[in-house]
Amino acid sequence: MKYLKYILFFFVISFYFLGCKSTSNVGPLEANQKYSEKKLHEDLDYVSRTINEVHPAFYKNVALIGSLENKLNSQKKSINTSLTRHEFFTLLAPVITNLNDGHTTLGVPWNDISNYLDEGGLIFPFDIFFVEGETFIYRNYSNIENLSPGTRLLSINNIPIEIIVSNLTKMLSGANISWRLRRMERQSDFFKALLWLEYGWSDDFKVTYSSNGQINQGDIPGITKQRLRSQRDTTESDPAFEYRMVEDNIGLLSIRYFGEGEKEFNQFLKSSFKTLTQNKINHLVIDVRDNPGGDSGQAEELLSYVMKEPIPITTTVTPRASQQFKSKMKQRIPRLLRWLPLQYLDKRGRKIWRIEEGNLLTIEESPIQPKAKSERFIGDIYVLINEGTFSAASIFASAFKREQLGLLIGRETGGEGGVMYAEPLTFLLPNTQLSLRVSSMIFVLGSENLEESTIGIAPNIVVQKNIDDEIQHIDTVLEQTLRYIKNSSSK
Repeated sequence: MKYLKYILFFFVISFYFLGCKSTSNVGPLEANQKYSEKKLHEDLDYVSRTINEVHPAFYKNVALIGSLENKLNSQKKSINTSLTRHEFFTLLAPVITNLNDGHTTLGVPWNDISNYLDEGGLIFPFDIFFVEGETFIYRNYSNIENLSPGTRLLSINNIPIEIIVSNLTKMLSGANISWRLRRMERQSDFFKALLWLEYGWSDDFKVTYSSNGQINQGDIPGITKQRLRSQRDTTESDPAFEYRMVEDNIGLLSIRYFGEGEKEFNQFLKSSFKTLTQNKINHLVIDVRDNPGGDSGQAEELLSYVMKEPIPITTTVTPRASQQFKSKMKQRIPRLLRWLPLQYLDKRGRKIWRIEEGNLLTIEESPIQPKAKSERFIGDIYVLINEGTFSAASIFASAFKREQLGLLIGRETGGEGGVMYAEPLTFLLPNTQLSLRVSSMIFVLGSENLEESTIGIAPNIVVQKNIDDEIQHIDTVLEQTLRYIKNSSSK
């Protein structure tokens, strides 16, 4: 009976709690394989049909449907010869990105990039980061020593860096441009991969750069995958969650991902909040910067330790009951049980299954119940956010701010505030086998953004990027938070 209850719960509710985790099993793909004009057109038709049928924003939205169709037809007209998978990606990705939905994405063809590198191909030799619209070297993997961290990049192969960055961000989805930029920063491989996909550059890179007020230019050799991996800073590989006391009376809870094991996460929270109580901590800092989301259930569990009254994490959830949606629901049940009408044994399951395919179903969210007073934290709470805070982490930040549980400190989240399209279903294009993820639900987060000019959730206290601190790996946001706590406590 316990197992049957688990299946029923998993069947309906898992769609709410597995938002940002998505995998696709792509078999071996032939390197540099070309696809005919007909095959590429078939893939474009598949994209059009799938997004129109699955994405909730397209429900009876004639203008949006027409806009997508026009863009895809334009791409059809531009394809008059066979293309490789990565060539096709650079044509299609901007169309998907133009939907301004961070959960509706076209997967980067990493297999093609890996094949290129495995055959000895060279890649751009720098990690980069962005500050106030400018691009800087974060780490130099080349043998050219004078290109130190903090050097400003002006152009690559005679193309201004602003144009390059603009072109690359058009291939990464997200309503907030800062989320797209964050995905390319520091030790991310997105910038290098997209640079190769968009421009096909290899071997030497003619780089114009500014250092100490001087503008210089040089031919910088590309690097191999082996050199890049051997020199990577492994100290930046932090655990998904950890707790430590940073100062007397101040605890720091770092949640870098809401997608690790549920049992381990719940045990971690229970142990951490018990430690907070035992050590009589009065100030708690919860760090969800660069947390890409994952399991919304874990965000709810964290909220239950810091709130006093029952609250919903979102106002409403609206799935679009497409044929694809229902099929994916069925696939989350063990194959031997799929013949059973389990969906009709749950109230929400019945509603979703009985609604006409393609229609929307709005579901009022049940409130989260707070932990017992002896278990939860009752001191001052500060949540750190930035442009890398996305999906379930943004939902957590939004609920925290909406219910006035404490202060948000840092920078606007990369994930949307107010209304978020999420819970993507994953598909493979029939010919090129590119991965297409399409949002299937609308999450209404509350009143956030109704009176704000932001796309994401805005902090109560803004801490801008500091280039010198970035170079020296100083955590500006955390330091200013600790300073704020000390100043507030002394008054």
